[in-house]
Amino acid sequence: MSGSDDNSKDDVDLHVLPRGYRLQGYRIERVLGQGGFGVTYLAVEEESGTLWAIKEYFPSEFAYRDMSHTIHTRSQNTSGDYEWGLARFIDEAETLRRFQGEPNIVNVHQVITGLNGTAYMVMEYEDGTTLDMRLKQEGRLEPETAWAIMEPLLGALERVHQHDVYHRDIKPDNIYLTAGERPVLLDFGAARQAVNSRTRSVSAIVAEGYSPIEQYSPDRTLLGPWSDIYAFAATMYHAIAGIKPVEAPKRSLRDTQVPLAEAAPADFHPAFLDAIDWALGLFPEDRPQTIGQWREALTAEWYDADVEDEIEEPEGAHEATGFQGENEHEEVREELVEEYYEILTDDAADAPVPTPKPKPRPGRILAMVLIAGLISSLVLPMALDIDVNSLLSPGPPLPVGVAIGPEVRVARSGSNIRALATTQSAKIGSLAQGAAARILDRLPGEGGEWFMIDGEADQPGYVFADLLVNRFRDCDNCPEMMVIPTGRFDMGSEQWTTEQPIHRVTVDKPFALGLREVSEAEWSACAAQGACRHLDYSAARVMPISGVTWYDVQNYVTWLSRRTGYKYRLPTEAEWEYAARGTRSDTLPWGGRWEEACLYENHFDLTVQEPRERAPNEPLACNDGFAEAAPVGRFRANGFGLHDMLGNVREWTADCWQYEFKGAPDLAHVPVVFDGCNDHTVRGGSWKRKVDDLRPSARIGKRRDKGEADIGFRVARDLD
Repeated sequence: MSGSDDNSKDDVDLHVLPRGYRLQGYRIERVLGQGGFGVTYLAVEEESGTLWAIKEYFPSEFAYRDMSHTIHTRSQNTSGDYEWGLARFIDEAETLRRFQGEPNIVNVHQVITGLNGTAYMVMEYEDGTTLDMRLKQEGRLEPETAWAIMEPLLGALERVHQHDVYHRDIKPDNIYLTAGERPVLLDFGAARQAVNSRTRSVSAIVAEGYSPIEQYSPDRTLLGPWSDIYAFAATMYHAIAGIKPVEAPKRSLRDTQVPLAEAAPADFHPAFLDAIDWALGLFPEDRPQTIGQWREALTAEWYDADVEDEIEEPEGAHEATGFQGENEHEEVREELVEEYYEILTDDAADAPVPTPKPKPRPGRILAMVLIAGLISSLVLPMALDIDVNSLLSPGPPLPVGVAIGPEVRVARSGSNIRALATTQSAKIGSLAQGAAARILDRLPGEGGEWFMIDGEADQPGYVFADLLVNRFRDCDNCPEMMVIPTGRFDMGSEQWTTEQPIHRVTVDKPFALGLREVSEAEWSACAAQGACRHLDYSAARVMPISGVTWYDVQNYVTWLSRRTGYKYRLPTEAEWEYAARGTRSDTLPWGGRWEEACLYENHFDLTVQEPRERAPNEPLACNDGFAEAAPVGRFRANGFGLHDMLGNVREWTADCWQYEFKGAPDLAHVPVVFDGCNDHTVRGGSWKRKVDDLRPSARIGKRRDKGEADIGFRVARDLD
């Protein structure tokens, strides 16, 4: 963590770190790239000699570097903007770390914080070039090359979208082509967009020609998979036609864009070009809503040219690309609008992760554009109401689907409570970092969404949404945690004697629970220090740790508690069931639509090729894509934002096993413990368990000194 003395002070370029500078075990070799929001270096890891790309957060417009290489804000007025962007930079890095092992997404190896007043993202490095540079050299791509780039990136984006993560900045400069021609998505743009949304005109948030119309609005709820689809389609338009598409705001006033079907060379299949034009629909509802839907249209007619005439076109492709008559097209548009408003009003559509998301009517966006006039000159200040910027931990304000009434934690100290949802209203109090806040309502206000919370002296107050968080991580290799609010629920079911009697349980204080099952990577950090036993790991270490005994788990939580200074433990049975039920304790995350169960859980389903080996289990009538365990967090979350609660691997709990619930505690945080306890309760289903286990109340007892291939765990943590 020391600087190099190779450069005299007279020769120092204060815009970048000097060659030879040492950064926590890495030595800077040279600058790879530099922009308005950061610098990317080529660095060598001194211990191993491995080359890495290190990205430094450095928004040079309102920050500078001194002679000691420490970065400072240029004025007190920009301090909040700098810290806000730094937090989003760290958040972006942590988000990308969730996709380690994905070959077409930049792999983040490490996040370095607390040095030089900024943060660093250590990423895998490979020789190559960007698609932007390739197009500058070659002008346009041949059909085979275009699809070789596009196909793997479609898969990468689909997996990212399954986690409710959107790139938001797809363009030729953010697609990297390795020396082996493998395409990799770079720069998810969270920090850049966050800072711009607070400090600059909206034109700075977008990439002209590539960003969709909804990205010109400060309302982030308009963004979805369809936004990335537009940007990717615009990128491929440029790659195929050799010119950038027309900027979305200009198209909204007078659409002069030449369809790709006319602008492309003749050697591309017309249906392929039509599908890209479909994805370039000006308004969100005029585009494919998911990558899967778009891929079907892209490949439907040309993927097997021998049977081209026998393949039916994807349903809706003609409507969206304007092949029908005008009246028919308007009828289809009205039907689509009605469909997504039905989704919006269908009791929140079982809120955990709605797909597709409700989309705005065309008139709403068009009105916004017309009122704004020339969007590129529109200034949208978003001054957050904050006194001291001190990040508790990265994460979204609330997981999708959390109902009114949860307790959340305050992300930043000095967060002001206002009388109204605007920074201009009277300050009626403030909240300390880490303090609990109870949400009463949510509503739009200045700069975005605000929460009404319980204020002082029973007076409700308002706090900007991004100042609250219920998701955190206590260290680099610690499990990511979600705060679970207080509440009551009826534990058990009438289905099995072991789940009776049904009894009312109170969750009298919030607790934190692992967002995902503990992964091999998280376990290996404990094993590396000799506190946990070494196990066999997959190459990417993104799989859930399994085969562990209850005693093994105690070693892990003891190590984690000592490392962090917080009390980590296994959840009690009651805490686990409460969290597994999510915000709608009477239904499963997919409601009664069992054909959608495979979107939420990895279970015994049609993916398994030889179900007879596990007879008498009947497979679930859907396909989740995994015959055995899946990477942690791969499937949709439940109402509390938790992944894999009912499937993937079964999970140990703190409670001793008892056959029935007679005499069970009525407070959730109290475990069932007694002398002579040899068995502990395992909860949930797994990739090899029968469909009947796909329920929050499913439970079984297992010897605590035995591990099984489909048993893992997730951790809980006390908050007081």
